[in-house]
Amino acid sequence: MPLKLLGEVSQADLRFATDMMLDGAEWRTVTFGDHHALVRSIEPRSDIPDDVQEAFDRARNALLYAWFYYELLVVAETQAFSALELGLKVRLRCDDWNMKSRSLRHLTKEARQRKLMPPETDASSGMLDEMEMLAHLRNDLAHGTGSLHSPAMVLPVFERCAAVIDCLYSAT
Repeated sequence: MPLKLLGEVSQADLRFATDMMLDGAEWRTVTFGDHHALVRSIEPRSDIPDDVQEAFDRARNALLYAWFYYELLVVAETQAFSALELGLKVRLRCDDWNMKSRSLRHLTKEARQRKLMPPETDASSGMLDEMEMLAHLRNDLAHGTGSLHSPAMVLPVFERCAAVIDCLYSAT
């Protein structure tokens, strides 16, 4: 989609026009207020380091402004993964270059070894490991994608990134 014209910048992206929600016993179109409330509700604990909070807020603001430009959903999701990765690096005190340059999977493994996160899900259980799924989704975005993600795809990622950040800092 080309750059919006100046007079269209503050108009909702038409792709949100079909989003519906149940309000009491009736269905209605989702409003920007509803969208804002949903974005606001996804927040990690208040006692996380400021730089991790700022990174997550950057993601939430991109998610909020996706209301006006749908393609920002992918940008928001990518930033949520960046906030998660930063949360891991800060919690693990990755001061040297060797640790700072590690992948999300390596950081997760280190956090699990330090018992800052639950252990990896046993593949024989038939369940996929949550962090492995997040790492796979993050890599798909980080290495370039032409795909659009819907709010239904992005919101669970935000919720899981916030939950993992919470988990990391609950042990402090």
